[in-house]
Amino acid sequence: MSTVAVPVRGSYLEAGFSLWSWLSTVDHKRIAILYALSITAFFFVGGVAATLIRLELVTPAGDLVSAETYNKLFTMHGVIMVWFFLIPSIPSTLGNFLVPLMIGARDLAFPRLNLASWYLYVAGGLFTVGALIAMVCRHRGARAIVSEVNPYRIDLLRGVGLEVIGMDADPVRFVNEWTAGQGVDVAFEVTGHPAAARVMTETVRVWGTVSIVAIHSEPTLVNLYPMFAREVTMHGSRLYNRADWEEAIRLAASGAVTLAPLVSRRIPLEGLQEGMEEALRGGPVMKVLVDLTA
Repeated sequence: MSTVAVPVRGSYLEAGFSLWSWLSTVDHKRIAILYALSITAFFFVGGVAATLIRLELVTPAGDLVSAETYNKLFTMHGVIMVWFFLIPSIPSTLGNFLVPLMIGARDLAFPRLNLASWYLYVAGGLFTVGALIAMVCRHRGARAIVSEVNPYRIDLLRGVGLEVIGMDADPVRFVNEWTAGQGVDVAFEVTGHPAAARVMTETVRVWGTVSIVAIHSEPTLVNLYPMFAREVTMHGSRLYNRADWEEAIRLAASGAVTLAPLVSRRIPLEGLQEGMEEALRGGPVMKVLVDLTA
């Protein structure tokens, strides 16, 4: 009689405790949790609009916001909750976590593609945030320059009136020529790419600011000498207060920030893999909405 030792698969919660163990995981349960955290952020954005709507209806007079603002809040709440919370939450969170368990499978058929879909979800959101930052800066009277390498996104950004430099331009040289060597006031890093992070400190002026919006999955080399020589401030951008949410909603509702062009197209669920592969190849994609009713 022979005995075969069968390895026991550990709990997904004990597979690793570092940030990298989560960002590089191919476990469907962990990916579902990553999706849940990302979607929760959009839920709170829509929740701010919902809170203002309910506060407006507390008294019969409705004297908190104007009728026009109320209509805008109602629309923003519906759009965010449906397209950025409800629709992705079911297939990406519940589907990722429960379907393999329900059919007795160890994981999804393409676990790496599953992880890539989350990265594309986050990357699309970060790029959208970058475009929104540029439009807000322009609305406030600042001159905003966006550095981008994807030709499709370059044309789209120029279409909404933003100044863009492509991959053939050196961002540091461009900034030095543009500002006569002084540097920009604020540089936003929204790509999550190590090469972009390395040049950020070389583009800002004395007492300037570098704002890190992107998620960097690994430790990144940063040139610290310009931070010392120019007394540059670097900070993360993740937490927001109520005034920030209200201002974001106001900018979107007033038309100061253009949202519609940032949605590239809608695809049916059966075309999801093809859409992901196109995005990974650097195709004409920014934000893609998956239509479950098509």
